[in-house]
Amino acid sequence: MSPFRKHYPETTPRHPAGGRSGISERTVPLYPALFLLLCSLLLTACDKPAWPYPIKDSGFSAKYGGFHNTIFWLDERRVLFEGHEGDKPRSVEAQQAVQWGLFIWDVEANTIEKYTVPARWLCYHEGYIHYVTEDQDGNPYVKEGMFGKEKEYPISRYYPAFRERDNVKRNRYSCRLNERPKSMIGRAWVPLLEAHGYLDRGPQRGPKSEKMLFVPADGSQPLELPFDRTKGRLSDYYAFSNSYLFSGHFASAGRFSKGPWVEGGCDHVWDLTPDGKTTSQCLPYYEQLGTASKFPIKTALGTAMVSHDLDRDGPGKSGIYLFREGKYERLIAGMTRNHDLSPSGCRIAFYHKLTPQHGGINWPGNTTLVMIDLCSKEGNKQ
Repeated sequence: MSPFRKHYPETTPRHPAGGRSGISERTVPLYPALFLLLCSLLLTACDKPAWPYPIKDSGFSAKYGGFHNTIFWLDERRVLFEGHEGDKPRSVEAQQAVQWGLFIWDVEANTIEKYTVPARWLCYHEGYIHYVTEDQDGNPYVKEGMFGKEKEYPISRYYPAFRERDNVKRNRYSCRLNERPKSMIGRAWVPLLEAHGYLDRGPQRGPKSEKMLFVPADGSQPLELPFDRTKGRLSDYYAFSNSYLFSGHFASAGRFSKGPWVEGGCDHVWDLTPDGKTTSQCLPYYEQLGTASKFPIKTALGTAMVSHDLDRDGPGKSGIYLFREGKYERLIAGMTRNHDLSPSGCRIAFYHKLTPQHGGINWPGNTTLVMIDLCSKEGNKQ
């Protein structure tokens, strides 16, 4: 058995739901007490949520990349991600000594293969890969090219991703460097896949109330989108639907501001396809999602909502909720980050931690790579 496999059934959530077991402090009979203890130790179905779809946990420590995605599906069964080998470090010194690298998780066999260490700032798209590594003296440099045949470049090739003034950006979807179009001088632009075009988000300085424009790659007339840059946030590109998802105000809800998502109302997400067509979906208010920041992701079964509403000592209302056939269904509890969809849109891979007691999300060993299979015929209900 692989050392990275969990010691419990693969379709079982890796933590109980949290909360009290209902056992009082009174003396209880010996056999029931032993039974409850055994259930707890084995993580069986005695006191856990019944998740509607199979869940697999790689058991491997993974890295949260913030707004920079660090998870990419290579195909329908393999996931390329940033992580680290070894046990969870128990000190600051041990944490600082962790070597982050690139690994491949085979979700069918539930095995982990090391691709390269050290490595960080991963980007992957249809066989093209980009990441930063180090030489023996600790000096960083870039490796980029077709997967398994990368070439070396100086670290200066990496920095244009963050320097708008250089008029060059690293395309977050294709992983390649894109030059600013001449028509975008002085305007905020977002490159989409090169074959699709780019977004004109309006003046870099000044009012942000202009409607956002989609500029097709074929040079045809720019198309006005049904929102401005303050109300439509580009969430991600989804290969299975060949479309870009834009969200409304979910990221600014909760403790940052009340936002527009109120009881009795709804907010919208929009799909943009390369031909410039947009479709909208109304997501109704759902109190169970909590008050912390939340944002949508697209799946083959419908739009899912991610909530980060953790309690002080447990998962609270956090997790992933799938909106389907007019209702929400919770898929998993806990903090989830850096979601990526398989080519079919059926499998969601993401980093997961259950409670705040697991420490900061970037503390090595606290988060593991997890996958939910939405299209499996084998459910996970008890």
